[in-house]
Amino acid sequence: MEKIITVVAVLVVLVAVAGAFVMLQHGKANSSTTAASTSTIPSGPSSHTTTSSQTTIPSTWQNPEYLYVTNYNSSSVSVINTTTDSVVANISVGDAPVGVVVLPNGRYAYVAASGASNEQNQQNYIYVIDAATLKVARTIQVYGHPLGLSMSPNGEMLYAVTNNPGTLIAINTTTNTTAFTLDIGNGPNCVAVTPDGKYAFAGSYFENNTVIVNLSGRNIITNLSAQGRAGGIAITPNGEYAYMTTSIGLATSVINVTSRTTAISIPQHGNVAAISISPDGSLAYVARFNDGKLGVINTTTNTYIGNYSVGNYPNGIAVSPGGKYIYVTTVSLNNLGLFGGKGSTTTILGGAGGSGGGNGSNPSSSTNVPGTNADGYVAVVSASNYTVLKVIKVGKFPFSDAMGTQNSV
Repeated sequence: MEKIITVVAVLVVLVAVAGAFVMLQHGKANSSTTAASTSTIPSGPSSHTTTSSQTTIPSTWQNPEYLYVTNYNSSSVSVINTTTDSVVANISVGDAPVGVVVLPNGRYAYVAASGASNEQNQQNYIYVIDAATLKVARTIQVYGHPLGLSMSPNGEMLYAVTNNPGTLIAINTTTNTTAFTLDIGNGPNCVAVTPDGKYAFAGSYFENNTVIVNLSGRNIITNLSAQGRAGGIAITPNGEYAYMTTSIGLATSVINVTSRTTAISIPQHGNVAAISISPDGSLAYVARFNDGKLGVINTTTNTYIGNYSVGNYPNGIAVSPGGKYIYVTTVSLNNLGLFGGKGSTTTILGGAGGSGGGNGSNPSSSTNVPGTNADGYVAVVSASNYTVLKVIKVGKFPFSDAMGTQNSV
């Protein structure tokens, strides 16, 4: 292949990114108090204006190179300056924030607040954060529980998948209004758009499949079976392959985008949450939720080349656009002694992150995953030797993270 890409025991509930669905069934994992933040949004539909707010970006805009981290149990987003590796803001958003995606130039970040209730057609919101002010600029109303988000390559369209009902929603990022909604089946939780902007690949947690959507035709092309419940999905920069992990399953599916067939299945070692691909497409990085490892896959051979400790219950992965760093969200640091091997000089950064930020996949309850009601962390990993360089304290139950693709680091 060319380079450049539950049923669980009754007493144990496993999760990864897809675990949000289980939490929506049973309520938010433990109650938690939203931390103080730089921007507080009043609750209730009346305060969430979504009518034709125009999004304009000044011609002089310079990307601040922020990393955005959703905090499931803090109902907030931590913003990390990746130049200084410091938390510069904690922003209050809606209940149970999960997915996050950023415009290519970094000006706006979009956050899916999934809500704690599983009521059918419940009214929830996608929060739009302005990087210039580090405040919520506007909100976009959706129905159901928004989970995974993806952005078109040109930044003109935002795509969200929602559970209950299971839909793909296309949102115009200039007008912040819905362009179309498509029923894609039960339980979609992750989505990725091809580099040419023509197709969306959505993974399902409940139906164990990948749905391929023609975005211009607004129709489903096909459904491909997966070897487990979807965890995360990513597409290689050349648009040739889509990689979908399974959070509760046996293998990661490698899908040929052109033929729309599964080319190969890569055996997994336990449950895999998020996945991200290096800018040159040569490597795929996966969050191995069970054993606290960052897995690295060679996309030419589609084999693991190594697994590296990054902290307990890693959930979210973001790769810097320059490919130098990998940002992994974790619930705790119980295996911190493994960082960097013998004589590690890993730096732990605290301060502003405190109780306000975090990201990653979510375990179904803090009873099964210890520490989800305490501050989480983002591990800054070197992409050259996979050692953890720094650990940044963020918020409670970090879920996922993202940054603009035009950043330089």
